[in-house]
Amino acid sequence: SGAPVWADWYRAMTEENRTGAAAFLGTLGSGKSVGMKSAADTMLQWGAIGVVVDPKQAEYECLVRLWPRESVWWRFGFGSDLAFTPFRLGRNRRESKQFAAGFLAVLLNVGSDVQSQWSNNALNHALDRLYQGEKWDMAHYLAALAAVHRDEGCADEERKAARLYHDTLARMQDDEQGRAIFGEDGADNRMDERARLIVVSIMGLEFPDAGQSPVHWRPGQRFAVAILYLITRIGFLRLMSAPPHVRKFFLIDEAWILRSIPEGRALINTILLTGRSMNIVLLLGMQNPDVLLPSADGGGNDDIAANLGWIFVGRLLSDTQVRHAVQLLGLPDDVDQKEYRQQFESFEKGLGYLRDPYGRVGMVQIEVLDEELLQRFTTTPSAHATLRDGAW
Repeated sequence: SGAPVWADWYRAMTEENRTGAAAFLGTLGSGKSVGMKSAADTMLQWGAIGVVVDPKQAEYECLVRLWPRESVWWRFGFGSDLAFTPFRLGRNRRESKQFAAGFLAVLLNVGSDVQSQWSNNALNHALDRLYQGEKWDMAHYLAALAAVHRDEGCADEERKAARLYHDTLARMQDDEQGRAIFGEDGADNRMDERARLIVVSIMGLEFPDAGQSPVHWRPGQRFAVAILYLITRIGFLRLMSAPPHVRKFFLIDEAWILRSIPEGRALINTILLTGRSMNIVLLLGMQNPDVLLPSADGGGNDDIAANLGWIFVGRLLSDTQVRHAVQLLGLPDDVDQKEYRQQFESFEKGLGYLRDPYGRVGMVQIEVLDEELLQRFTTTPSAHATLRDGAW
């Protein structure tokens, strides 16, 4: 119809008792990144505080430049001197220990099967020792692992696992990327409480390919996913520390990475479940719709579509993606699949289907009317060339 659509990101939560979470889906050139940046900028104008998790090097630097006095920009990876402790990321001892166990399981590739029993015992017994003390950081955790290794009351398999993990973690301290998890407890700040916007960019780390099984991840890829999990948890704690009446948003781009591990799925589900009561709008960006749907084999992904208020689906290029999008949006299934395929392939630059918090579905065009703002948000090379010529 050409009529404008007013998206009040908070109304569904504050007045309708519905979820305000949103997902932006589509391939390159679909306009999903521009849509998410525009949503974040709008909420900042409304007085919200927000956290952006950016695995794409410096994709969201534009928001820092738009809000220079209200924001901080963290960069993990090459060229960064940031350091944090992954052992004090809960509201209490029990919650901190629970998160640390999940973080270590991702980082060290520890499974939950019977074969991983001794590995889990070693990690958790060392955590028990750590949290009996007052200092919760990697240096003290390494000491706890060494103590488990020396403990003759432990089984030989557990002692060997403790030694293996001690040596593996200790080597990370000499790595430019690994130093990030060696912050000293009490000396390194988790978050700048004064900033209204935290943008966390992961620089130079290698993430696994979409669809690649965690079993086949290389150590560097596993480290990147563990860091992503870590900073997502840090961002969530920052938002949870603000009063419920304060408007908040949490933007996670390439959210499929977190959805590929049980710990990441659990963290996203926690954010979704607390979003309405804490006034947090969760924005998830990803390319493939199936990431939001349950796995066909009953394992892996769970179904979170019902916990999403807004779902935007732009350009898609494969029959499988289109089929999943039709299912996700609840579009009529009596339409020829080829028609849907042609339609989704024709979408570009913010054109696509939108499902709102009331379940209504229609075609929309996301437009950033301010030309300078559009140039800041776009990822096309020509726009960035213009910005380098002086628009910043």
